[in-house]
Amino acid sequence: MEKSKKEEKINFMKLFEKYEKKIYWMIIFILIFLIGLSYIFYNVLLREKNKLIENQELLKAKILEKKIQKERKDDVINGVQAKAILVEDFETGKIILQKNSNDLLPVASLTKLVNTLVALEKKSLEDKIKVNSLALKSYGNYGLKGGEEFNLKDLISGMLIGSVNDLAVAVALSGPKKYSKNWISFMEEMNNETKKIGAKDTIFFTETGLNVNDRILGGYSTAQDIAKIVKELYKKNPEIFKSTAQKTFKLCSQKFCHQIENTNILLEKYPEIIFSKTGYTEKAMGSLVTVVELNGKKYLIVILDSTKQGRFDDFEKILDLLIKK
Repeated sequence: MEKSKKEEKINFMKLFEKYEKKIYWMIIFILIFLIGLSYIFYNVLLREKNKLIENQELLKAKILEKKIQKERKDDVINGVQAKAILVEDFETGKIILQKNSNDLLPVASLTKLVNTLVALEKKSLEDKIKVNSLALKSYGNYGLKGGEEFNLKDLISGMLIGSVNDLAVAVALSGPKKYSKNWISFMEEMNNETKKIGAKDTIFFTETGLNVNDRILGGYSTAQDIAKIVKELYKKNPEIFKSTAQKTFKLCSQKFCHQIENTNILLEKYPEIIFSKTGYTEKAMGSLVTVVELNGKKYLIVILDSTKQGRFDDFEKILDLLIKK
């Protein structure tokens, strides 16, 4: 028995000696491969971190630029809580009322409007989109199921009507493959889109409008830039534009249906509203952009940095002023 064990050991040693060099080279190759892979991964992370830092520095520069700009004369709008307001003729662009309309402010879920603009450029509205697992992990889960499929048109409508973060992530991941690998690519597309339409003071850090952290919020814009974004959406797809004024929306996949309620609580009270998008986080405060139709004329109303309820109160005050004009 002992002799058998010794023979096995000798045979093993002979076998090892025979392949010793090959084993060493294989180990060296694996180590080099792992080091190379780690180096590539590190550089990718570093590059993306630098992009985020660059965007943050750009934001700081924009805020500083706004602070040193000469202040324009504001209209007196009594009792309004919002820091910035813009009311203009939707068709001519003539400003009717404004307050700090060029100030850079957080816009929360108004970000989803630009998410929509990018998606409309990249895919067909009838394209089928499968819900990615990342969408299910987003804040504010709306009960989506992994593997559910929707057409892009319904995803966008549900996202805008209910301000659904799950759907915003799903829309963002519906683009080219690079988007599903790297959300920063989609952010770049969103920021490029705003520059293209002349919304030069707008910058985004997330596709939903949710905060990046306590210091950097999801997106920043001005009331004037938001007006340009809304008009661009109308130009690109009037049907999607009008769908935002629906009180409810049923989003159905092959297996489930999700009932989505509009986040604008005033739709029942004011049938004059033909477009609506809300935004709110505790740090970004309340925002609201609407288009109303009065006596055959359309008016665009942008409200930024109000309170959660205050944005709706502000809207009612502004609408009352428009009716009396």
